[in-house]
Amino acid sequence: MPHPREPKAATRGWGHRAPMDGIVRPTFNLERFISTRTMAVNQALDRFLPRAATKPATIHRAMRYSLFAGGKRMRPALCLAAAAGLRPATKTDALPLACAVECIHTYSLVHDDLPRWTTTIIGGAS
Repeated sequence: MPHPREPKAATRGWGHRAPMDGIVRPTFNLERFISTRTMAVNQALDRFLPRAATKPATIHRAMRYSLFAGGKRMRPALCLAAAAGLRPATKTDALPLACAVECIHTYSLVHDDLPRWTTTIIGGAS
C-alpha cells in the first residue's frame, strides 16, 4: 500500500513531494522501481532468448526455465540504475547489458548446483 503522502502521479520509481517548506524534492519508491525494471528485463529476456521450440529445443527450454523461474531481478535493476545515473537520457541502452548480467547470474546458480544434481540424480561421484 502506498504511503498516504505519496503522489499518485509518480512513475518509474520517482515522484515529487512538496514538504512544509515548499521546496519540491524527489522521492524514491524502491518497490515501484524494482517492479518496473523487473518487467522491462523479463520482456527483454523474452525477446533476446530463442523460443523454447527452437532447435536444439532441450537447451532452449532449460535456458528459459532457469531464467524465468522467478526472482526480483535485483542485479539487472542495479545495472539499469547505474546506467540511468551516468546517462539518464539513454538508460534503455543498458537493457541488453542488464539482461546479460541476469543470464550470468542464472548460469552461476545452475553451475553451482550441477555437482549436487550429479550425485543426487545419477548417483555417481561428482
